[in-house]
Amino acid sequence: MKVCAIRNGRPGDTLSERTRPWFRVNTPAGRTVFAAASTAFAAWFLLHIIG
Repeated sequence: MKVCAIRNGRPGDTLSERTRPWFRVNTPAGRTVFAAASTAFAAWFLLHIIG
């Protein structure tokens, strides 16, 4: 069972802590791209579920 990955207490091992370096959200450009991409995905997903 993979519960150990969920219940891991090591710093830097949460999903949000891992996604920050992947999307480079610590830079203004990275933050803007991530916000635009997540907004576009949320809009598409909403239309996908409704339609």
